[in-house]
Formats: sequence, C-alpha cells, structure tokens
Amino acid sequence: FSLVAWGIFAVINLYALYRIARGIEKRYELL
Repeated sequence: FSLVAWGIFAVINLYALYRIARGIEKRYELL
C-alpha cells in the first residue's frame, strides 16, 4: 500500500468529515 494512495484516502476522509460537520451546523441553524 503506497503512501500516495494513503494520502489520497486520508484527504477524502477529511473532506467527508468536513462536509458532514458543515451539514450538522446548517441543520442546527435551521432549528
């Protein structure tokens, strides 16, 4: 398993977590 593939995998995971966090913030703002 190469470091490049691991780096891409980590970036995708961080981006997904960021999107989820932003989605949660928007839901709380609507409430």
